[in-house]
Amino acid sequence: MSETTKKPAPRRSRAKPKTAPKARSDAGAPLCAVFTAGPTTIRTGPGRGFEAAGEAAAGDWLLALPAKDGWSEVAAVAGGAFIRGYVPEGSFSKHGKPASRTRAYTAACRAAGTEVKAGPGHTYGSDGTLDEGAPVIAMPRRAGWCPVATFLGGRFVTGFVPAAAIKGR
Repeated sequence: MSETTKKPAPRRSRAKPKTAPKARSDAGAPLCAVFTAGPTTIRTGPGRGFEAAGEAAAGDWLLALPAKDGWSEVAAVAGGAFIRGYVPEGSFSKHGKPASRTRAYTAACRAAGTEVKAGPGHTYGSDGTLDEGAPVIAMPRRAGWCPVATFLGGRFVTGFVPAAAIKGR
């Protein structure tokens, strides 16, 4: 005769998980900056109670919105990839020195109407268009397209733009 053993049900927390707030309409202009302390935990929301989205080292580039309640919404380059989230406002500086290991750089859009594509090519969908001079953080181009992080329509967006549309290095 075989016995069936029941596994205990997983414990569920009664606390509701914190979810990241929607982008602020009063956010202000994004700032290209560099992490001055590291490692810095990038969180999914503005506070230590939110989960970690990733980690950035001192010298990694970021695009940050002005702080609210001590936390800045950012798009950062960490570990060779873009991460979006929130960091304490004192963890970066526009005067910081970028790490030599990072291949990302701050740049600006050359022409109004440049589309940020979901992939490296014209056949991919568009996440919006950039104004001339819009700040971006760009990664080295691949087959004529640059991966970028930017701020569009009240939110951070990561995608691809034609390399010729980026003015930087």
